[in-house]
Amino acid sequence: FNISKKNTEIDASVYACTVGELGLAHFSYGQNVPIKTQLHDDQCQNSIILNIPIAGKGQFEQNGKIMDVSLNKGLVFDFKQPFTATTIGYEALTLSFSLDTLKQFARTQMGNCVDAINFKFDKTINMNTLAGHSLRHAIINVAEEMNNSLSVATNDIAIENLQNNLLSQFMALQPNSFMSFEKNTISPSFMHRHVKRARDYIYAHAHEKITLKNLVDYAGCSYRSMQNAFNEAFGLSPMAYLTIIRLKSFRKELLDEKNTELSISIIAKRWGFVHMGRLSCLYKNQFGVLPSAEFQQTKIKNTS
Repeated sequence: FNISKKNTEIDASVYACTVGELGLAHFSYGQNVPIKTQLHDDQCQNSIILNIPIAGKGQFEQNGKIMDVSLNKGLVFDFKQPFTATTIGYEALTLSFSLDTLKQFARTQMGNCVDAINFKFDKTINMNTLAGHSLRHAIINVAEEMNNSLSVATNDIAIENLQNNLLSQFMALQPNSFMSFEKNTISPSFMHRHVKRARDYIYAHAHEKITLKNLVDYAGCSYRSMQNAFNEAFGLSPMAYLTIIRLKSFRKELLDEKNTELSISIIAKRWGFVHMGRLSCLYKNQFGVLPSAEFQQTKIKNTS
């Protein structure tokens, strides 16, 4: 750090947490004090950081490219090249992850062919779009959940859901070559056995953390084949199918008169649902009614 105003106090704060293999942070420093920072970390060369400014002004420079700080512009950094930041009163949210984590997530969407793709991202992204607003709010909501007294930090299903949601929104915000990769075709009859095995695995382990890798390993097929087979059989991806099974399990517990002393959020977290607004939308789309309404009806029956 290079602070131009000597003998000046700096009001700085950093709040950070991990969500699976992702890192979230909120930081602020400097107030009206100009600060020049030079960053280079050999141990983080495989890392990607999305920086979303909240307040302040300044410039970032990496590999000869200058990027102005803007509240409507996200900045994407990698640590393969050092970068310099000159800021005043800077405050930001950051989402960080390794390239390996991103590739593994992409692999769950389209299979092993992602290994042949060169992931490249623009250094700046427009946050003043629907996708940008969605990602910003998702990061804030996840941070609030992790800081909640009913923390999801020990709930593997919830952590997996939060991580995948953030990565999928980042990929939607930052289109790249893997998104245009053409789908392969499969033989539905050949895949029927694989779909059945994966479906049985989902039913048996829906209360546990399940990844697409778990399903393809158990079913004995490729990632892409699993995706296409489920779309052919159910019109859904394997993970979307898993979400419906968890919704049905959540509803079964919600309507159980033995659970009327519990809160909806406690029951929801058992099945990995931590964002109640999102859960309500999913629930109503699936069952035509809000979970709060059905839960209230169950409580009334139990007291009558």
